[in-house]
Amino acid sequence: MSKRFYLETSIIRSRLFGHTSIRKGLIKKLENQTRITSPFVRAEFNSGFVCDLIEFYFVLSKSKSIKDAIKYWTEDYRIRKIKNVNFAIAEAFVGIDDSDITRGLFTLRSLIKKIIISLNCLISRYDRNEVCCHLSTVNLDFGSYKTVNDIERAFVHFYEFYKKNHVDQCKIVALFDKSKEILNKIQGVGSGKQSLKNQQKGLDAIKSCKRKLSCATCRIIGDTIIALECPDYAILLSLDSIFEDLCKVIGLKYEIIHSVRTILPWGSILERLRGN
Repeated sequence: MSKRFYLETSIIRSRLFGHTSIRKGLIKKLENQTRITSPFVRAEFNSGFVCDLIEFYFVLSKSKSIKDAIKYWTEDYRIRKIKNVNFAIAEAFVGIDDSDITRGLFTLRSLIKKIIISLNCLISRYDRNEVCCHLSTVNLDFGSYKTVNDIERAFVHFYEFYKKNHVDQCKIVALFDKSKEILNKIQGVGSGKQSLKNQQKGLDAIKSCKRKLSCATCRIIGDTIIALECPDYAILLSLDSIFEDLCKVIGLKYEIIHSVRTILPWGSILERLRGN
């Protein structure tokens, strides 16, 4: 009997563009299994990974070389943005001349298209409940674009939509209203993990009305929302250890995949050179 895995964002990203060791393991693990995710996970993937690639696309379009675009991008202080693009360009620009911006842009357009198609193929179905995030309904439809200008206009629309702070349309409020008991338990969990403390801090701010539920808020407490949206019949699959705590509180089945740093504990470069 096939297992029903609920894939959170780190699994989707790593399955599509992760380290070879992680990707091979996930391909084997998820083969012939039911792969579920939620609209919120899709929206988080779009607003993070896909939007970061779109932003980098336009940085490259204004740069004189691929190297300059990458160096400009790595000056950003947000580590996640740098990490998302590095995941993708580690493979995308192999064999492309540094000055060939036209080919670089073509490769990025093809890569973004591949991501959208691959994600659609990866997910068996979306678990849609009555209080799910609605943002994932906006997507890129490459079949309807005739020219590069069409694609770039679609990129701009997609990017601006996902970066907008949708406050009045947020449906996660209803999810929180029916999960108050669980949220109180999450807030009461004692843990040394900074990631869980950040979730608790965000939940405290919402409870005290210091923050209103919106896209900006969801970026802070996204892990909690992902766990709340997981159907009770599924196994939550993640590379992030925070879900071990969240799933125990909520009463969900879960599996945590070891990160590549755990699988390949090379440590510092000096230790590797010493053969340790």
